[in-house]
Amino acid sequence: CTERGYLDIWPYDSWSQKTIPEYQRGQQVEVVCELDQSQTSPPQYLKEADLIGLMDAAGIGTDATIHEHIKKVIERKYVIKQDNGDLVPSTLGMALVEAFDEAGEDVAQMWQPHMRADLERSLSAICEGRKAAGQVVHDGVDVYQQLFTKLYGRSDNILQSMGRHLGHPPDNALFQHIGH
Repeated sequence: CTERGYLDIWPYDSWSQKTIPEYQRGQQVEVVCELDQSQTSPPQYLKEADLIGLMDAAGIGTDATIHEHIKKVIERKYVIKQDNGDLVPSTLGMALVEAFDEAGEDVAQMWQPHMRADLERSLSAICEGRKAAGQVVHDGVDVYQQLFTKLYGRSDNILQSMGRHLGHPPDNALFQHIGH
């Protein structure tokens, strides 16, 4: 069994950075085995420039909007920007991501970059005349309405998960208010 360490939760790194040379059948090789006592260490926190690069690679934002996206994430306290520029996930941010993950794969997509990227592609298609604005709005409302229905149906689980992370008992008054 190979443990992947932090790679199980941090998809931005990989083991593929090392290459194995090609060998010929019968070729003798010298093998040196050393056992080091160590542990994997977590990756460094992202800086704003790192996040911009990841967002750009995922197709999220434009030069005009990308800083606004990051500003909203900070304002909503999903991450905290440290004095050294590190963007550190907040307890709230981690609680939301983990609650969505625990609610099921169909709900976990809420925090995945493809959701925003799909919307951005559709908006670009409107500008380019390849899609009608009404159809994009209809499709978008449909997708988010389905997600809301799933979230609402799993609200107790989501609130309990968030309560574990935020350190206080869950309160489903928000979902009760929205549902009526």
